[in-house]
Amino acid sequence: MWSISLMLDTGAIVGGTETSRPPAEKAGGASLSEQEFERLYQQHARPLWGYLAKMTGDPSLAEDLAQKAFLRFLGTPLKTDEPAALKAFLYRIATNLVYDHWRKRPEDATLDRESAKIASREEDPALRHDMQKLFQILEPRQRALLWLAHVENLPQRQIAGILGVREGSVRVLLFRARRKFASILQENGYGAAS
Repeated sequence: MWSISLMLDTGAIVGGTETSRPPAEKAGGASLSEQEFERLYQQHARPLWGYLAKMTGDPSLAEDLAQKAFLRFLGTPLKTDEPAALKAFLYRIATNLVYDHWRKRPEDATLDRESAKIASREEDPALRHDMQKLFQILEPRQRALLWLAHVENLPQRQIAGILGVREGSVRVLLFRARRKFASILQENGYGAAS
């Protein structure tokens, strides 16, 4: 079982020092109360961790990135208190953290994708059903698109906001991600996808 511990009071620990950063602020200078943040955290912590684990392929890294996402969320002024917008904003922060992680270590991302390809081909056929390894072959943005559309069931407008692309581009990018994943499945002996 995993857990993410966050300080819910007005002080946040950053880099080993305590800062007096207020909770996330809403438009007009208001901020999320401790109870509102607690509700948001309870509702989104586990799904966010699952999303990050699928994106990174590393549960421990996903835990770290989820905690960072909530901390950044707390320190950022909010324009709205609409639940769907807050969720999209939280996922956008998390997605950007994944992209930042891969930018800092591009060789790790390439090695992870290559080792996943090799492992998926060399495994015993009984173990090939581990879709996680096949999913990791996809580029991070393709993983995000598929996860947000098919697991989180988010509308294209929210996916566009999370990934920082135009809403009209989501359909095309999602089509390409599905096609790429279908070809990965076919290359690994799962036949043609419909």
